[in-house]
Amino acid sequence: MINAKIMRAARWVPLTGSLMGSMIWAIASAGAQPCPPGFQSGEPGESGIFDSFSAYVQPMAEYQGKLIFGGAFSAAGPISTNCVAAFDPVSGQWSALGGGVYLGFTNGYAAALATFSLNGVPSLIMGGGFNSVRNGNGSLVPNTTGLAAWNGSQWASLATSTNNTARSVWTLMDWQPSPGVHRLLVGGGGQIGDSTANGIAYFDGELWSNIGGPGATGIDGTFSPTVFCSAIYNGNLYIGGRFASVNRVTAANIARWNGSVWQRPGVLGNGGAASDVSSLHVFDDGTGAKLYAGGYDIRPGGLEATVAAFNGTTWSRTGQNLGGRGTSLAAYDDGTGMKLYMGMTADATQRYVYRLESNVWTPIDGGVAEPITPNFPSVFGLFVARGSLFVGGNFQTAGGRAAYGIARYAACSRPACPADITGDGFLDAFDYDAFVEAFETGGPRADFNNDGFADAFDYDDYVTAFEAGC
Repeated sequence: MINAKIMRAARWVPLTGSLMGSMIWAIASAGAQPCPPGFQSGEPGESGIFDSFSAYVQPMAEYQGKLIFGGAFSAAGPISTNCVAAFDPVSGQWSALGGGVYLGFTNGYAAALATFSLNGVPSLIMGGGFNSVRNGNGSLVPNTTGLAAWNGSQWASLATSTNNTARSVWTLMDWQPSPGVHRLLVGGGGQIGDSTANGIAYFDGELWSNIGGPGATGIDGTFSPTVFCSAIYNGNLYIGGRFASVNRVTAANIARWNGSVWQRPGVLGNGGAASDVSSLHVFDDGTGAKLYAGGYDIRPGGLEATVAAFNGTTWSRTGQNLGGRGTSLAAYDDGTGMKLYMGMTADATQRYVYRLESNVWTPIDGGVAEPITPNFPSVFGLFVARGSLFVGGNFQTAGGRAAYGIARYAACSRPACPADITGDGFLDAFDYDAFVEAFETGGPRADFNNDGFADAFDYDDYVTAFEAGC
């Protein structure tokens, strides 16, 4: 009998070598039957993450067929691991990445994840606030303060000397400053890698450089200046955070690099301790692509806002002001069309995750609740993968379902019809493959007609139901 967890994860498996192959896609498209979207029960949130002191998930990524979760935690599912863990959606198993993060004598966290090719090897880059990382034998990897690279089997440093003084790394991006040229963009606080500028630098695979040349000074401000986020909009690089200037150019909390100089693209906040831009995302609502910024005490046009939108010339408030901080933004289609989603902390309405509907922030499926550790629930990360929107933060329930720091929001919370084997609300090739796998291996779902036998009658009945769209 097939393990229930594996069957539950079957919907995640890419279509490879199905019995009917591409011939059934036309049938699947015609027979797709969506039902109301919602938070889904099951893994990876059912076991999720835990820590007795500080437990939350923030950055998420997909690497080598696994979902990677970072944040602040000491356990993921049944395994002990610090701040980063991998979940295999096929087997339903958690695993550590080497020895994980070494915290030193204080608490630590992972704040950013990205994939980037280093010397031709696709690698997972992790940034955050930590002393160093450890390989599987427990050995510390030198010069990995706040930044490290995982190649699938071991961690390595991205610096070539001991100049890395980064207090934290908050944003990572595979940046293409010109066509075909890839650079690892890194933003945070302090000097990063072997760069000399404060808070922002890039890596070409061998050497670190300042944006703006060797004499560039990076960001500056009155209170712990930090770059929290980055995005590409209209071909230019934008960075957001808590700062007053970049390379001596006045730019409160938001700055633009046009390929030659840093510029101020309007004003969002005052660059002091009371305001910051925490998230950036480019989204087209049908009226043209805009750059959206979420944060704390950002004031487009002098109006208090949780999220603001930039059309290339001016900033305007997006939706109503919800107070708190807009920590994360993502675009996702839950079957009702592509929409902009936002995660929050210190949310006055206490739902913490929203979708923008007709310029109104609307909670999705009741939001999240019950913090794992005090004081209140929060959503710190949003990530779209495998047809789902993954929500990361500090919470124990999402939509009333158990979800410890990780929730999966998708198109359907229950089977739309008996032939929807995967139960994702759509009758498609994944369902057909799941039935064929069960039939060939003797899984319980092979008895489609529930007569106590898995035989040719079940196969014929399933094909008939599938072709009929139910």
